[in-house]
Amino acid sequence: MRRVEERWGQPFWSVVAQFAEQGLSRKAVAQALGYAPNYFTQLLARHPEQDPFETFGNVLAYVKDTGEGFEAALRRMAAAGYHISRAAREFGYKRSDHLRTAMRLRGISVEFARCPRSARCKVVQEFESQCGETVPAAVRRMRGDGHSWSFIARKIGYARGRSVKLALASLGVSDDFETPFYVGGAVG
Repeated sequence: MRRVEERWGQPFWSVVAQFAEQGLSRKAVAQALGYAPNYFTQLLARHPEQDPFETFGNVLAYVKDTGEGFEAALRRMAAAGYHISRAAREFGYKRSDHLRTAMRLRGISVEFARCPRSARCKVVQEFESQCGETVPAAVRRMRGDGHSWSFIARKIGYARGRSVKLALASLGVSDDFETPFYVGGAVG
């Protein structure tokens, strides 16, 4: 920030605002100022009151409407026992994976309550009672072994891979199992 202020001879946020007024995107401004675009986005998220760009994201709209910071709101909701789908609706998202993406982009990790519907999912209950392994653990193991989502779905008892991803979301677990997990020093 100091280097930008020295180079442009103005306060950092004034420089950012001038670029935004010219219609430049966040990414273009980040590159012009020498920031990595994702770090610049995180910087704007930490200072929403200084963000001069159009509010197109649900998170920024929520922060500007309520005055409550994104991470503080997430932690409050988690402490109140919200499931991630309910928290997503509070921010205006229709799907919880969009909220998870917003959290991941900002480097925020918050544990939410398990979905009460997950206890009623017969497929999950049957699989876990027959195999003695939880669905998330089984998915991690099978993804680590290189199996496709379709294969995993059939093993668990679903017709489609998307059904497994939705079941994981209802359990409050991310479906980002593209790379092997390392559990206890070994690939899980």
